[in-house]
Amino acid sequence: MKLPIKIGFIKLLGEIYARGAGVERNFTKAIEWLGLACRQQLYSAYNDMGYLYVNGYGVEKENYTKAKEYFEKAADNDEFGGHYNLGVMYLKGIEVKRDVKLACNFFVVAANHGQPKAFYQLAKIFHIGVEFKKNIPLVGTPPKPK
Repeated sequence: MKLPIKIGFIKLLGEIYARGAGVERNFTKAIEWLGLACRQQLYSAYNDMGYLYVNGYGVEKENYTKAKEYFEKAADNDEFGGHYNLGVMYLKGIEVKRDVKLACNFFVVAANHGQPKAFYQLAKIFHIGVEFKKNIPLVGTPPKPK
C-alpha cells in the first residue's frame, strides 16, 4: 500500500537537500523535490526554486530570468519571500532595470507580513538615502499596528 506524502514534506525534503541539513548537500535533489512541490502549487517552493536559480545552485549557471519568474509566481500567490526577493532584484538591477521605488514597494509588502530582511533593506535605503531623501527618524519608526 502506497501512503500519500504531504506536500509540505516534499518541500521540506527539497530544503533539506539544498541546505545539507543532516544529509550531504545536493542541489540536484533539491531541485527535484522543490520542483515536485511547485507542481503541487505549494507557492513557498516557488520562492525556494527562485533562490536556487538566482544563485546557480543545481542548474548549469545563474538564470535570473527563471528566478524572477519563480519569485513572481510566489509573490502573486501571497508568498512574501517572493516579494522580498523581487525587491532585491529591483534594488540591485539584477536582470531588470534598477528601480529603487519599486524595490521599496516589494519590501514594504514583505515587511508588512513579517519578513525581517525586508525591514533591514528598507532601513538601509532610508538611512543611506538611496534615491530618497535621507530620513533617519523614519528608520527608527516602528510599523503601525493594523
